[in-house]
Amino acid sequence: MTSYDEIWEFFLLNCKTSDINLPTDETLIYKSIRNAVLRFNNRLRDKKLKCNDETETVDRVMNEDELLILVHYLRLIF
Repeated sequence: MTSYDEIWEFFLLNCKTSDINLPTDETLIYKSIRNAVLRFNNRLRDKKLKCNDETETVDRVMNEDELLILVHYLRLIF
């Protein structure tokens, strides 16, 4: 499984925007990740990811290509 921390770190490494725009509250980060996963699932209909806030993971291990697409959706959100 891929953790929210992995997703967030990959986002910061690849798509960082101004720090002013980025949420610092854990709840807002989770909402942003869920929103990006929703967009990811909508675009890539055969790749259904599910978020689990309790374990702070998505339901499978994402490869680098999938992670990159997901973090670009996060960037679009901000």
